[in-house]
Amino acid sequence: MAASAAYRMFEDGTHEIVLPQNAAKIQALEEYLHSTQRKLRFFAEKDIPKEIAEVHVKDFMIRHAALLGLDDKDVQVLNWLKQEAIRRADDAGYIWKE
Repeated sequence: MAASAAYRMFEDGTHEIVLPQNAAKIQALEEYLHSTQRKLRFFAEKDIPKEIAEVHVKDFMIRHAALLGLDDKDVQVLNWLKQEAIRRADDAGYIWKE
């Protein structure tokens, strides 16, 4: 995935998901799921670091690939991205438990 996507929440409670032109389906879904994590205060109330939240979303998407309409190629990419996210979490001192 070339360009990055982002989720932004504003002080007034509104939010937006910013996607690059021609964004991949998994980019859009990942940002949507991150926005859901934030709305549910997944980070604040459970004190989950961003590095682990990244792995968590990718793991969720892999486990629910059929429900999300993802094909084998999407799942392959997600598995690679998940391993990269686990490596970054490990580098930051966190441990991902399957």
